[in-house]
Amino acid sequence: MKKEILLIPLALLLAIALVATGCPAPAPAPAPAPAPAAPAEVFKWTYLSEHPAHLLGSKWADDMADRVRISSGGRLDIRTTGAGEIVPALEILPAVRDGIAEMSMGDSWAIQDEIGNVAYLLTTTGTPGAPKALDMMAWYYVGGGDELVKEIFGPYGETVGVGCMTTELFCHSNVKLESMADFDGIKFRTPGLWGEILTDFGASVIYLPGGEVYAAAETGILDSFEYSTPSTDWPLGFHEITKYIGVPGIHNVAPPIYQVVGHDPWSKLPEDLRAILKAEVKANFIDGYMVDVMRDAEAMQNYKDYGNEVFRLSDEFQEQAIKEGVKRMQQFAAEDPLFKKVFEHQAAFFKVWHSITEEVTPEISMYDYVE
Repeated sequence: MKKEILLIPLALLLAIALVATGCPAPAPAPAPAPAPAAPAEVFKWTYLSEHPAHLLGSKWADDMADRVRISSGGRLDIRTTGAGEIVPALEILPAVRDGIAEMSMGDSWAIQDEIGNVAYLLTTTGTPGAPKALDMMAWYYVGGGDELVKEIFGPYGETVGVGCMTTELFCHSNVKLESMADFDGIKFRTPGLWGEILTDFGASVIYLPGGEVYAAAETGILDSFEYSTPSTDWPLGFHEITKYIGVPGIHNVAPPIYQVVGHDPWSKLPEDLRAILKAEVKANFIDGYMVDVMRDAEAMQNYKDYGNEVFRLSDEFQEQAIKEGVKRMQQFAAEDPLFKKVFEHQAAFFKVWHSITEEVTPEISMYDYVE
């Protein structure tokens, strides 16, 4: 027993001696190499724009797709297409619903036959005195408007965000149209509700597709017409065939455009990519709006430098046009429960919103007085 006890310290001394003399200890067994990570799934989508590829409206879609591709590390790869490349502009939402493409713009006026007059409240094209861009985005993002929009666009897909275009020019014209009396007998190109109101003011309203407007104005078929924003209209050359430009664009203040994803592709998209898509859609709309305002400012200067004269609608005309629009809104609300629901929801929200933006926040700036 004593021999065994003596052997233990001897063994320890021997181990210490081996280390001291540089003899290596046995190397540990190598850890097994980790299995190679599975490649991340890439989702390839097609996006349908309502604008032809060469117009500025499609630039927004291209920028959005680039941002999503970068933020997702390439996992969500969106290919944008212009109007007519796959389906006509007015058929893009049904195309998403039917699985022809994964995503598109969602302008409510394009599906007015299906959803009814509530389209005038969601996209506001032709709705005089409609909310401004920030107002409308606030209604959607913080005022509960998103839930109403999802309800209405639900048959077509999942609404993932909204943004607004800049204000359209009231018109390009060969006559000044400052008061209601000036519209009597004028051949004016515009669609929808706004056309009905101008007809009541005595105008002879004609609707022509955008591609026919230039020739119609050049040959005298039209005296005056509205088309789009200053920077969208400038490259189309309308300033070459008309003398005047009318402002403000009360008929189309800031039409919202909704981004809609088909239900099937949305259900297959991981949660992190859903969050990335929504965030980039929102950020890109805000960035794009600011850029477009500056483009519009540049375009307005171009018109003036070219020699176009800018005239302003009288306050009386604007007020009268808006009141005519409100009459129609109230009539639609009396006839359609869905219209009534959205109309009253917006009215309640904007009453609160404008109590700050129009009552507390001043409308004038010190830079208005800088020469």
